[in-house]
Amino acid sequence: MVWIMSMPTGFGEFWPSGGFEDVDQSGSKDWIARLRAHISSQPEEAQKKLMPSGAPYRYGYFVAQKFKTEIGEQPAADLPPVTPVLAHEAPKTFNTAKTNKKLGDLIMLNSRILAVSEGLKAIIEDLEPGIHQFFPIDIVQPRSIYPTPFYTIVIGNYRNSFRDVEAVMPELPDGERYTFTEVDKAAASKMYFDRSVFGSAHIWRERAFNEFIINFSDKFVQSAIEANMRLPKLYQAKEFD
Repeated sequence: MVWIMSMPTGFGEFWPSGGFEDVDQSGSKDWIARLRAHISSQPEEAQKKLMPSGAPYRYGYFVAQKFKTEIGEQPAADLPPVTPVLAHEAPKTFNTAKTNKKLGDLIMLNSRILAVSEGLKAIIEDLEPGIHQFFPIDIVQPRSIYPTPFYTIVIGNYRNSFRDVEAVMPELPDGERYTFTEVDKAAASKMYFDRSVFGSAHIWRERAFNEFIINFSDKFVQSAIEANMRLPKLYQAKEFD
């Protein structure tokens, strides 16, 4: 059984309100400003390695796209193809606007960047070792750091397994993606995925969907439930061989 999830649409336990590397906590203006300062401080040759094309001031935006774009894909006409996230590029903190008594084990941060708890990270790495990138990030609250360790995740699996079997979707021109950002139970029940294509993937993005939508295997969901992981709403879709 395939499961499908759409990103949270409102602030709460699965989407804390806040910002990356807030000035009051990190000493820098913010994450994007830090990245801009980093590339500006490098010699021209090093800048070209970080940004083979495009203006250096776009470096922060480019790095943000790395967290939700397939390696090799060009996220915008004025940006180079995506490469793996480098250690210095990952945000170090996410500074919340208020104290959160409880956060989920899979949360969305700004720019639709995902983070997972240490427990969920362990499940993912057990199921798919070496597939996804993880970077530690502190959830800094107004008076304390959230006690559960979190990691931003860069999903490494991309597939073309979606099939519009019931012809419920609008025709998709070549090279385009569907623009919907939410999936409910009724919509999920009419979505089909070809097992021969998604294969052994346990967490993946479909190339026909945008970054708001993520797919999971039955084994991943079962493992998460058994470990009492708190996840955003997931809905069962259909699969076939």
